[in-house]
Amino acid sequence: MADRKGTSNSNGISHQDLEFQTAAFAACGTLAFISPETAIPLLVDQVAEKLSPSVYNWITPTDIQIWKAPEGVPVIDGMSPHSCLLTPVLQKPSNGIANRAGKTQKKGDWEAELRAELEKKKGGQTKLSAKDQALVNEQLAKELTIRSRMEETRQVVMTGLGIVRNLIEIPAALGIELWYFKVLTILLQGVVQKCGGFVGTTATDVYLVRPWIVGLTF
Repeated sequence: MADRKGTSNSNGISHQDLEFQTAAFAACGTLAFISPETAIPLLVDQVAEKLSPSVYNWITPTDIQIWKAPEGVPVIDGMSPHSCLLTPVLQKPSNGIANRAGKTQKKGDWEAELRAELEKKKGGQTKLSAKDQALVNEQLAKELTIRSRMEETRQVVMTGLGIVRNLIEIPAALGIELWYFKVLTILLQGVVQKCGGFVGTTATDVYLVRPWIVGLTF
């Protein structure tokens, strides 16, 4: 597979990956327009798979906080028997989402501010013992695994939402009767209500442009 690495946008996706993703979604829409009876059921199957509650129901608010934090900065106190949060986590900036203070941030500012807060908290602390450092390292490894799984889940959900958006954008609502009610049911199973913490407003935006909102009938 060709390497598509490049500079990233505010959602953490490289521009080359974003271009590839956009082209792939456009191709889905084209296939659905050319051969709706064949392509649309296959696309609906993909939407059902990628937006199934089993994909995201495992995620907790703490998992989302861990995903938002930069690597190398523990969110959970691994030395505490009660797994306490070390600090409130600033929200990753993305399109249409404000930070914790309700103000927009430049890319990278959220991470610098979080690190500064943590440094203040660490001021005056003694050096960790080998045992405590091992506990911290173990917690960092756990959070790295969670962060990786969260990102994989986000990509899956975003792909499913991208397919839905391209079904909505098929000219003249061609083949809408093949997917509309099925996809609406999938969206209402929880993706709109539960995934905002890690996909931003994308799920809500897709739901709000559903055909009856834009005046399409069938």
